[in-house]
Amino acid sequence: MTHRLGLLEILRLREMRFIFLLALLCRFAFAQPDPDFYRHKDGNVKVVIPGFPGVQAVTLTVSGQDKDLFSITAHVSENPEPKALLPVSRRHLERRATTVFFDDFSSGQIDPNKWSYTIYSARHHNNEFQLYSPDPSNSYVKNGVLYIRPTLTVDRYGSNFLTNGHLDLRAQFGHCNSSSSVLCDLRGYENIPPVMAARLNSKGHIRYGKVEVVAKLPIGDWLWPAIWMMPTENHYGGWPKSGEIDIMESRGNLHYHNSHGTSMGVDVDAATFHYGLSSQHKNTLHGSNFGEAFHTYWLDWTEHYIKIGVDSHTVLAFNTPSDSYWQNGHFSGTNIWASGGKDAPFDRPFYLILNVAVGGNYFSSHNINEPYRQPWHDRWHNSSVEFWEARHLWEPTWHGEGAAMKIKSRENKVSEDRHGGRKEVYRGQNQHMMVLPPSRRHLERRATTVLFDDFSSGRIDPNKWKHFVGANRFYQNGQFQMSTPDRVNSYVKDGVLYIRPRCPLFIDNPCDVQQSTIGQYHTLTVDSFGENFLSTGHLDIAATWGTCSTTRWCDLHGYNHIPPIMSAFLTSTAHIRYGKVEVVAKLPKGDWLHPAIWMMPTEDHYGTWPRSGEIDIMEARGNLHYHNPHGGSLGNDVTFAHLNYGPRPKDDKSRFEWCIGVDNHHFAVWNTPANGYWQQGHFTGDNVWADGGKNAPFDRPFYLILTISVGGPNWFSSRNTNMPYAQPWHDNWHNSSMEFWFARHRWEPTWRGEEAAMKIKSVHVPSLSRQWRTVMRPVFLLLVWILILVNGQQEPKVFRDGNGHLSVSIQGFPGVQRVTLIIAGQEKEHIEVIDDTSDSTRSLSPVSRRHLERRATTVFFDDFSSGHIDPQKWKHSITGSRFLQNHEFQLYSPEPANSYVKNGMLYIRPTLTEDHFGRNFLYNGHLNVTEIWGECTSAARWCYLHGYNGIPPTMSAMLLSKGHIRYGRVEVVAKLPKGDWLWPAIWMMPTENHYGSWPRSGEIDIMEAR
Repeated sequence: MTHRLGLLEILRLREMRFIFLLALLCRFAFAQPDPDFYRHKDGNVKVVIPGFPGVQAVTLTVSGQDKDLFSITAHVSENPEPKALLPVSRRHLERRATTVFFDDFSSGQIDPNKWSYTIYSARHHNNEFQLYSPDPSNSYVKNGVLYIRPTLTVDRYGSNFLTNGHLDLRAQFGHCNSSSSVLCDLRGYENIPPVMAARLNSKGHIRYGKVEVVAKLPIGDWLWPAIWMMPTENHYGGWPKSGEIDIMESRGNLHYHNSHGTSMGVDVDAATFHYGLSSQHKNTLHGSNFGEAFHTYWLDWTEHYIKIGVDSHTVLAFNTPSDSYWQNGHFSGTNIWASGGKDAPFDRPFYLILNVAVGGNYFSSHNINEPYRQPWHDRWHNSSVEFWEARHLWEPTWHGEGAAMKIKSRENKVSEDRHGGRKEVYRGQNQHMMVLPPSRRHLERRATTVLFDDFSSGRIDPNKWKHFVGANRFYQNGQFQMSTPDRVNSYVKDGVLYIRPRCPLFIDNPCDVQQSTIGQYHTLTVDSFGENFLSTGHLDIAATWGTCSTTRWCDLHGYNHIPPIMSAFLTSTAHIRYGKVEVVAKLPKGDWLHPAIWMMPTEDHYGTWPRSGEIDIMEARGNLHYHNPHGGSLGNDVTFAHLNYGPRPKDDKSRFEWCIGVDNHHFAVWNTPANGYWQQGHFTGDNVWADGGKNAPFDRPFYLILTISVGGPNWFSSRNTNMPYAQPWHDNWHNSSMEFWFARHRWEPTWRGEEAAMKIKSVHVPSLSRQWRTVMRPVFLLLVWILILVNGQQEPKVFRDGNGHLSVSIQGFPGVQRVTLIIAGQEKEHIEVIDDTSDSTRSLSPVSRRHLERRATTVFFDDFSSGHIDPQKWKHSITGSRFLQNHEFQLYSPEPANSYVKNGMLYIRPTLTEDHFGRNFLYNGHLNVTEIWGECTSAARWCYLHGYNGIPPTMSAMLLSKGHIRYGRVEVVAKLPKGDWLWPAIWMMPTENHYGSWPRSGEIDIMEAR
């Protein structure tokens, strides 16, 4: 992946403080200027160190690289073009790579020496609705960009072709990539796909290395873009025996969700790799609309791991199993990869594929599309016909080239790692690399440890942990376990905490429980009750274990109340408000197990769940072969994270699912919404978090929970597929616990001893402590003062307040003429501030880097303090826009009811036309726009409006600035309207159609909303 990390992201102020303090202040006793940094278009950084006589080296600390910090020590030169180059990515230093495939599409055509076409009907491949063709309308290069665009078959062959046509692909295009006549010789409605598209295959291949594709995804209902890889030969057998790597799959639908409300449309990027019998590993990243901008989709592949991601996000990361993929997949029979390497089948060359498919099994009628449902039945032989007959629904969403996947030039390359993924540290003439601590935050923060447990005491420390004791059957998602403090369910062995579900000790044959291990608080025997206890017994939890953590579910009777499973639920006695939580754990294997590492508030400050929030760090399932209806894995190879909040349980719709925070991979980061979580969740009524911070309810202390649950309808679903048997209970059925228990002959064999336990090696919770900072700052300043006494000069001190402002104090540097200020987090480049360095403190509070980079002239400003719309600054667009502007339903007028200033604010407000002209005006009225308002700013035909079909039912305002800008910055402080079907916009149009009418001369939409 080609990082676009600017110097602002590379050098942090705090790191600079320490580096220059230790590397420069301590070494020199006289004044000298700071170094200069330059960023070049190739992504490298040059460091120029003028006027440092005798200096042999300078050290730069680089942050923001994958997961490590590193520093470069290089000899310096007084030449303005020094040799010290700082590469963009650590991996460029770690490996020597050879580019085996590169295409920037600068030739203006699809190069036949680099790409080949797949030609066949995909009608019987995943039930897709397209045929792949080399037709120029489906794949072409324009302005250095490759377009892969679906088109309608009837546009090429005529309207009746689908019903009575005949298409021989071999005769039409010279060959067909299938030996099946069904896929190559097409006749009639059920065989001729209604859509044509393209699938391009690279002629270059790779075995270990890196693949990068810069692409903009298509937008349009039922489009299925993909960037993926297949083996050059089926060395281990047909699919999926020889493997498949899906770098990116997405859907073009804008409003497509699963039954839980989680988006599955164009804002979701899925990465998968297949081997053995199914999709073994699949993760998704939820982000912005991937069809609105170009993103870099990448694969990092070695014999030790496979990583797949987009831009700076790692979507999927999987280490090569220590005991081979065959054993990891729990396949039976002879290992078909025994002749290969440990990473077989991913030890053979693969080639790259770019394509856009349509429909098929990647979509499901179980999901929800808006504003209309999926227009075909799943896996139905006539699904292609149903799809075509509903084209009036989906075709309008395919907006020209917006429905094409665009592959950008200059950065599409495949680099092969000649060293098999080993870390080859680049040692140039004047460079070396040193790896520093694994996380940048270790240097950025001084943290106080509020909880640490490595379980070296050999027991569960009651000062650090307490057990939740009670039945989870009803209040915890309908699960099938009770939580106990018994040693059979939670214990420490060899420095590892085990949380292990077991069958109850008071029944016959209690699932591998030995009598000698029974009971920490109360001794039970397997002879005490017998098998009938679940159906007829009585269990007083408080009497059995000395306590019950709930009030309602402590006295249990019979089958529907007594859970069939016992487990453990540990909560930390310590709590945290902001900071970092690290748990080193190995997840359990076993059907219907639900391990979780999560956090709950120490008190329900904002109300009961989910008002006070919930943070799920990790949730998973123990099933080895558990998939959703699309074949995507949902088993123990997938982890999820959730953020839960809302005013009522039924409103808990604002939950964000990511595969995040595993090892050093951060798959997504959720920033606190600018307007708070209440507005972000679109909740109605009074804001229950109004008295909290902007990040409420996540501004209160939370405690940590470690647990394993079992079953339940909210985490498992009968709609999903479990192999080799189906879910043994009905969803939301009051007897589901009993059904689960009666099927124990199916799931109990998958609970193989301690493999069914979640093993926790350590728990570390360092909390950010403001008090610590307050105490330690004088110590730090004392250290600085001591160094000043030794060196005769003072390091620049930089402090950042809560508003994001920087205060820079420069003292004790006589003769220094220039200071370079590196501000982290600002777009791409560094900021240079030129000023004298007298004994003073200067406060910098830039909104943007550009405020420092440019001397700007204000060309337009209005704070509406005049109390009216200033005609020297604004003019009204006056037109009937019923047909002119996107078939909208308003006319634009200068009426004071539609635009006015009040209390220093401009209001643009829609009103009803009948409120101005009378109720019957829409039916039989006549509106001469010029006559009423003195002018009409559109063509004459839109200035004279008659009757219902001509006069818009609403009136609004469109204000145009009289000031104009060519390059610069535009800022509008606005509050958007609320109301169905309103379309507010802040946008820009050219002052003249210099290059032709719209859109030739361009348009810039700063903000559009609904």
